[in-house]
Amino acid sequence: MAHDASPQQRTPWQRLLAAGAPPRLVGFDIARGLAVIGMVAAHVAEPALDFDWGDAATWPDIVNGRSAILFALLAGVSIALMTGRTQRPTEEQMPAVRLRLLGRGITIFIIGLLLEQLGTSVLIILTLYGILYVVALPFVRARRRTLVFWSVGLALLGPTLLALVQVLTLEPYASGLALVLQGSYSLPVWVSLMLAGLAIGRSDLKRSITAATVLGVGLVLAAVGYGAGAAYDAREATPPWEQSTPQYPDLTDNTWEHYTEAIVASGVQERVLDALLSSNPHSGGTAELVGSGGFAMVLVALLLLTGRWLRWPLLPVTAVGAMPLTAYSAQIVAIFVLGGPGGYVEDNAVFWWLTGALLASCTLWIACFGRGPLERLAKWVGDRMAG
Repeated sequence: MAHDASPQQRTPWQRLLAAGAPPRLVGFDIARGLAVIGMVAAHVAEPALDFDWGDAATWPDIVNGRSAILFALLAGVSIALMTGRTQRPTEEQMPAVRLRLLGRGITIFIIGLLLEQLGTSVLIILTLYGILYVVALPFVRARRRTLVFWSVGLALLGPTLLALVQVLTLEPYASGLALVLQGSYSLPVWVSLMLAGLAIGRSDLKRSITAATVLGVGLVLAAVGYGAGAAYDAREATPPWEQSTPQYPDLTDNTWEHYTEAIVASGVQERVLDALLSSNPHSGGTAELVGSGGFAMVLVALLLLTGRWLRWPLLPVTAVGAMPLTAYSAQIVAIFVLGGPGGYVEDNAVFWWLTGALLASCTLWIACFGRGPLERLAKWVGDRMAG
């Protein structure tokens, strides 16, 4: 067949024929491509109205937050695919596997730091993405039921416990806390998505029954998460984005006497309810994780079931998904160039031009060179660390 030759010996046409071909799962490449394009829309397109299934004018808002969640879920799937798929690594293989993942994670983390130095208005996800590779190390040999247990536990309890810790410690701030616990990409919350993806990746994804199961579970989760979030938002209460920052009492005198007063002033009950029931994008609430995580599972399952027919019509999207690290980084650099100091862009025309440029350039790169440049770098570092 056309892709039997080694990658170095293939012609550009043969490389295109090989894009998404077995043993690659083309559905995952398409999903990664859509996640990248969705994040481009979230970063540069004009803000859409709040998403409503019944109003097509609000559908562009579907990318807000959900693209990042899809990216995190696919991180777990990628880790499973590169560590044996359905076969967990043996104890003898684990030292090399751990070092390889560590090398990739460090590389992705450093790329994220470099992109943050550009000072754009984009919340860079790559630093979290790199950390997820490191956090995954203890779970690589875990059974699927163990992965599901930890994923469900973190999704249900993580946001609430995190909110309680923040309130009880009176909102401390430090660089370490900002990296791990605070912000839009809180590690305990997002690890649950990575573990869910790892559990999916450990399943036999070539079987239609597996994709159908993921689809069914995703539909239930999306209905539960978004249903709970909609019911919570319908209350007669001030939305989280309109709430003012808690005003803590002066604790310089009688600290312990005023501590309880400070906790009450923080609105602890409302904070806990937000953490449990908010499904708003980037809220990090349990309802968002369950609802948007289920939505991501539905999308992945549908692409697994239809990937063989979508491979050629969506070849450019597949190309973007085959080199997501490069494509994501390229759009951040483009935003920096187009947005000038501060790197802020909000223009639908820019979104379409940038998306078209990514689709064309990634397809051309795959045809001429195969693996993306940053993907090559991450693999090289991982392989060198593994010896």
